[in-house]
Amino acid sequence: MSVIAHVSASTRYAADPSFKYQVGDAEDCLRRGADAISVHVNMGSNTEDLQIRMMAEMADACDRAGLPLLAMIYPRGPGVKDHPPLETLLHAASLAVDVGVDIVKLPFSGSVQDMVQVVNSCPLPILAAGGAKVSDKELGNFASDVMQSGARGIAMGRNIFLAPDPGARVREIRKILQSNTLSDLRQPARALTPPSPLLAK
Repeated sequence: MSVIAHVSASTRYAADPSFKYQVGDAEDCLRRGADAISVHVNMGSNTEDLQIRMMAEMADACDRAGLPLLAMIYPRGPGVKDHPPLETLLHAASLAVDVGVDIVKLPFSGSVQDMVQVVNSCPLPILAAGGAKVSDKELGNFASDVMQSGARGIAMGRNIFLAPDPGARVREIRKILQSNTLSDLRQPARALTPPSPLLAK
């Protein structure tokens, strides 16, 4: 299995829990056997500037170390509360490209059509965040919608970890990802090379 080392942290007890700060570096992760690095940025938070700077520095360090960088960018905080989800997701995807990351993880917010627009706007592979704990039926529908949008896969946490049988849940989700093909919602130029499903985290 490949290992993605996550180097952003915070706790629920902090004055600003949305402030994700760096707790590891590229050389340390490489020495410990990581195949890629992940960072978390809450776009629109009060500490957005520090988090974006951290992401940019990690992008440079990963480039020098030969490690791919996954950026988890969530529109979250007072700066985005009055803006439509589609607008903030498009901005988050653009930010990932500008800073130089390799893969971007975004919330799956709104309709499949909205996510198609985000995917078509971004040259980077997009993973959809797994979201809150939901029922088996809702999770299946969610996984299908993700693949219909053209995203490369799902970075899923609690819906796997909290399942009675996490291994079986992974296999169920993988079947859904592999059985769903790109819908005709995507632009033809992007649909010529259908992405292979990924299951990360």
